[in-house]
Amino acid sequence: MERVVLPSHLIEQMLAQACASPHAEICGLVTARNGHPSRCIAVRNVAPQPQRLFSMDPQQQIAAMRSMREQGEELYGIYHSHPQGPAEPSTTDIQQAAYPEALYLIIALNGERRPQLRAYRISDGKTRAVQLLTDPAEGHGS
Repeated sequence: MERVVLPSHLIEQMLAQACASPHAEICGLVTARNGHPSRCIAVRNVAPQPQRLFSMDPQQQIAAMRSMREQGEELYGIYHSHPQGPAEPSTTDIQQAAYPEALYLIIALNGERRPQLRAYRISDGKTRAVQLLTDPAEGHGS
């Protein structure tokens, strides 16, 4: 199984964003510098049914991609939450996955329990779980 290491401060940012929006899916991008995850960029969800779908605001997504290029970063991952469902790609998530090189990060809010974050690769309609490891020091001081 593939393993990836995410800095704990990035995980905390994603979880905090998801917890702040318990009834609507949140979404955003994770950038990387030299292959190492470096920052999260929240992008507004403009889906017509945000409680069960996500669609990134096109203007914000373009601005985020431009910012990445200008800062010498690349797309590392795409994250979103599932307020009611598990931390697994839905059929819609799989159908709409347009970046096979990206890590797909899904946050399940699980009601009152602690949120759960899982990672996947999605390509050609197939999903593959990725082991997610946390590095508390990674990304600080760079």
